[in-house]
Amino acid sequence: MQTIKVISLIGLIAMAGIILYAFVVGDFFSEGKALLAMPWGIVSMVDLYVGFTVFSCWIAYRENSCLLYTSPSPRDRTRSRMPSSA
Repeated sequence: MQTIKVISLIGLIAMAGIILYAFVVGDFFSEGKALLAMPWGIVSMVDLYVGFTVFSCWIAYRENSCLLYTSPSPRDRTRSRMPSSA
């Protein structure tokens, strides 16, 4: 699990860096206009946002169904093992 967190953090830093680079070096509005003027640019944008939407809905569906059908853990009935601060 720790490896996944590290890989996710590296991906997050890389994406933030490349987005910052694109905003500083590129011209967002003129390049975006050029991208959307091309048929494959439109296809790419639609594909991207449909993928985001489907993935988000899948996560929401799985999270809700996991929460609805999870039985309580036996640990939920026991007292906490954490020492008191007093």
